Amino acid sequence: MEISVQDLIDFLLILLRAGIVMTLLPIFGSKNLPAQFRIGFVIAFSFLLTPVIDIKVSEGDIPLIIISEVMAGLIMGIIARSVFIVAEMAGQVISNSTGLSMATVFDPEAGHSTEVSRLFWIISIFIFFSSGIYRDILYIFTRSYEIIPPGRPYFHGAIKELIPFTGNLIGFALKMASGVVVIMLVINIIMGFISRTVPQMNVFFVAYPVYIGIGLTVMLISLPAYIYTSQTSFDLMKEQLMKFIYLMRR
Repeated sequence: MEISVQDLIDFLLILLRAGIVMTLLPIFGSKNLPAQFRIGFVIAFSFLLTPVIDIKVSEGDIPLIIISEVMAGLIMGIIARSVFIVAEMAGQVISNSTGLSMATVFDPEAGHSTEVSRLFWIISIFIFFSSGIYRDILYIFTRSYEIIPPGRPYFHGAIKELIPFTGNLIGFALKMASGVVVIMLVINIIMGFISRTVPQMNVFFVAYPVYIGIGLTVMLISLPAYIYTSQTSFDLMKEQLMKFIYLMRR
């Protein structure tokens, strides 16, 4: 089978967008996986899409097309990863409010993180695969070539919406962590009254076990609600991903 120059260009353009999106997705772009597996998966996925997707570009426009493909891949990858970003931020807020952030670990997936963030991250990954969300993401990614062919994305509308989208992520993370944060605020007020009424007691020494115990109890009670919220977040993420893809259409 002969491979033309156009086929090679089509493959490389698909590989560029797919490589960026896959790198930003959990598991597929995880640093815990061998680099050979990640590279091989992206190459195989791009190879399967090459004969299916019709790309019409001229060789003179390739430099600009490469820049536009990088931008399109980054935007789609950030949207697809948004639920995991929210989970990590919510876990960080809970860890800071309960004092668990003092025992930080190094997470190769998200940098310096806490055990609560890793727990929320792992739960999100389980939901991501058990609910079949990854299939929807791959389907939406394939559809993106029909909606925004290489060389023809328009980023003004997408970038304009990306700023409020980032603000919504922070607000959503605070909502997810609000139950534990409110309880910890009440405990802090109670500890403040105790320190005033019993000044000889070492409140700092007593407070941390109380914070951790109550924080873990509230997290355990609210775990079903967190799982339900994560499933809803994935549905919203798919809607937002399609919305941003259409915003990048000319």
